[in-house]
Amino acid sequence: MVSLKNILRDEGRGRFDFSFSPKEFMEAQQAAERQNLDVVGIYHTHPDHPPRPSATDAGQPMLAGWINVIASVHGGKFKQAKAWYREDETQPFEETKLVIPS
Repeated sequence: MVSLKNILRDEGRGRFDFSFSPKEFMEAQQAAERQNLDVVGIYHTHPDHPPRPSATDAGQPMLAGWINVIASVHGGKFKQAKAWYREDETQPFEETKLVIPS
């Protein structure tokens, strides 16, 4: 797992919105490849909101082509997670099956 910096904080935003640097994401992908690992998805939380893509998520082209797991956290406690996918940034996200082993 690799945590990426919220670049919106540098703009004075980012309390409820998140966007990562394409450069930092590419560096994380390359580091995984050097370790013979595959990046298969991206996850993030939605504090006090449902686990579905937000307008901010929909506006980020780099979220296309990956499984996007969104975890809903209410009052600081995990509530629910769902997985979403879109082939490219021109298409809407579609919910996909998420299996969490127990």
